Amino acid sequence: YYDGETKSYQNGGADYLAQSTLTYPNFDLSTLSFNYGVANGTTLTGTFDGNTQPYKITIADGATVTLADVIFKPVDSENTKWAGINCAGDATIIVKDGTINQVFGMYDEYPAIYVAGEANNSNNNKTLTIKGGTKGTGKLTASPFDGGKDDSTGAGIGGASHFYGQTIGSIEIQ
Repeated sequence: YYDGETKSYQNGGADYLAQSTLTYPNFDLSTLSFNYGVANGTTLTGTFDGNTQPYKITIADGATVTLADVIFKPVDSENTKWAGINCAGDATIIVKDGTINQVFGMYDEYPAIYVAGEANNSNNNKTLTIKGGTKGTGKLTASPFDGGKDDSTGAGIGGASHFYGQTIGSIEIQ
């Protein structure tokens, strides 16, 4: 159901979203008008403009999501203090063959893709796996939002540089 207060869709939770039998059509990010929890099997397409779409995009724990010609246009706003794509837990991103994808953090020095960790438990960190398509011809550029500065210390994939001590999960690129 649609939650009008948080402007997001809610359902049976992470276990439901992570089911491998669910299939979803392409979701065009240019049409996004609410915080979006990306379900397992979703293919993201289109241009996401942080200036006109101040929404948070979060991949569900355990979900596999495909990027197919995705472009993020960041905004440096106090209202968008998060990464371009946030992983709620273990996640897999597949870069579709023949596509060019550009993801940026939405706020000063936030990463393009945030990988969650488990506080005080380095043996239980979450893992983001990034895979190419069957031919490996897709491209993914992941850059922190640097506010036009040349000296950004944010990560492309990982965590925000200004939260010293923040627990970050693991990243596997295949």
